[in-house]
Amino acid sequence: MFILRHKKTLIALFVLILVTTFVILFYQRGQISTSQTPIESLTLGKSKRTDVINKLGNPIDEKTFGQNQMTSFKSDSPNRNNIIVFDKNDTAQVSKEIVTSKDIRTPKSITSKYGNPPETLYGPESQNGINLYVYPKEGIAMLANLESNVLFEIWHFEPIPVENFIQKWAPEYSKKPLEFKNPF
Repeated sequence: MFILRHKKTLIALFVLILVTTFVILFYQRGQISTSQTPIESLTLGKSKRTDVINKLGNPIDEKTFGQNQMTSFKSDSPNRNNIIVFDKNDTAQVSKEIVTSKDIRTPKSITSKYGNPPETLYGPESQNGINLYVYPKEGIAMLANLESNVLFEIWHFEPIPVENFIQKWAPEYSKKPLEFKNPF
């Protein structure tokens, strides 16, 4: 009897709870996590290979380029791995952290912390709206689509001028948009 007499009130209460839950979940999606990921806890330019392995586990793959060693570590993505680049002294120099749909970090969470990105670099993914947004003074970059608020990677590095960053860590990127020719 109680349910029948208060049917409208119970429905309104249920809808209110449902809406509140969605608002809370949506709000949290754009927030920066206060806890650091294992990659964020590294001190680039200081952390040694043994420190990195202790935090990230054993490497999956390693490739040498020049004096550097590009080392892959497991990520939450089934298709892509986190990457740490070590110099000849086994010191971590740069990291590329894979961000998956399970992660609550978004481009908005990065821009709310660091502001609008001072540098936009264009590369192979740019034709899909995915660019590398660089904060050279903060030592962070994000591979993201700002329009859809999707974050793919977070790069960490020691702060350097953007031209040095491109030359050293992102040679496939440019400050000028690439021309894409339609093959049809």
